[in-house]
Amino acid sequence: MRPSPRRRGLSLVEVLVALALMAVMALALFGLQAASLRAARTAAQTRLLAAELGYQTGLARVLAGAPTACHVHDAAGSCALSSTCLDVGIGGECLLRSMSVVVTLDSGRSVTALTASYAPLESAAVGVPVPVPAAEAAP
Repeated sequence: MRPSPRRRGLSLVEVLVALALMAVMALALFGLQAASLRAARTAAQTRLLAAELGYQTGLARVLAGAPTACHVHDAAGSCALSSTCLDVGIGGECLLRSMSVVVTLDSGRSVTALTASYAPLESAAVGVPVPVPAAEAAP
């Protein structure tokens, strides 16, 4: 009886199984890449919304008397500002104003911020020491 020859190389079935496994892994990696691109696009839109909302909210506080102070930096969306006077002073000026800023992208994503402006605090000098009368300063 003759000894069986040593088998060298791979059979066709082994090669096909290895190719099938590699194809499944490649499809999974392509799916992960697509999900990663979608997440990056969503993150970029969220950053844009947050930056625009911060700008609009600050602008609304500074220009509290101008209800049309909403301005979008780029043409990728719109902005809406509504302002309500909650407390009127003796002279008829608005002391406490509530403002709502809504920034909407063309993709349909939107974010809303509420802020308020209190005129006596907004006009107060910050960091300036208040002079103390000499009679109160001396012990």
